[in-house]
Amino acid sequence: MAAVHEGFKPFRKQLVRELTDPDVERLLTVRIRRISLFDINKHREEMEQVKDDLAETRKNLKNLTKYVISHLEELLAKYGPQYPRLTKSSRYDEVDAKEVAFKAFKVAYDRESGYVGYKVSGEEFNVECTKFDKLILVFKDGHYQVTELPEKFFVGPDVVYCGLPERDQVFTVAYTNREATYLKRFTFGGTILHKVYHCIQPKSRVLFFEPGTPAELYIRYKPAPYQKINQQTCNPAEVEVKGPKTRGRQISIKDVSSINSQPSRGWDPEAATTRLQFV
Repeated sequence: MAAVHEGFKPFRKQLVRELTDPDVERLLTVRIRRISLFDINKHREEMEQVKDDLAETRKNLKNLTKYVISHLEELLAKYGPQYPRLTKSSRYDEVDAKEVAFKAFKVAYDRESGYVGYKVSGEEFNVECTKFDKLILVFKDGHYQVTELPEKFFVGPDVVYCGLPERDQVFTVAYTNREATYLKRFTFGGTILHKVYHCIQPKSRVLFFEPGTPAELYIRYKPAPYQKINQQTCNPAEVEVKGPKTRGRQISIKDVSSINSQPSRGWDPEAATTRLQFV
């Protein structure tokens, strides 16, 4: 062992008493408590931050569209000046999904089975539709209603018209009751889905129903004693357009056999024919 310099005197701090094990444990506990307290506080802060982030994420998921738009706007604001657009956008208009939807469905009516729908093989009407379209059905007794696009819907054999509902579309209808036969032009106007409406008088039946205004109508009467005129023509455009509840103009009190926009099979071009004038 090296010799101690003769001028060196070891320094020893005098304790009040001897150091014991409880003293050592106490000193160590203070430091550990401080470290533990620091870790607990940090952990609590992290947990609170995680809870806040989770709540914000749930909120964004509930409003996903708004969040995505906001996120994209932030990206544009941050990186837009660095990456300018290289293409030019031409003018465009907003479009309705209904207007651009493909007419992928063809609704048909089978009078023999009484079914209508886009899964029905029928020869009548054959209306091209989109999945957003509704149908309007008109029946021989004059009641009508608007319904969703059906796959296969039973309506019976008395449908006189099936098409897309258009509130301003003009229709021409001739109908009869026990007193007389009438002609009118009308528009359906607004309708409520599945609600039943009527376009002719009660206890009447439709003889002719067609969208638009035919150029001419050919009217045939049932034969009767002393009846000189058995057929007539008229111009339906002379009848004003009104609502579906109007009675219309009287054609005749005679029994009508048929009314068509073209000469029917029983029409006699050589027979006496007069022109009907509405008053």
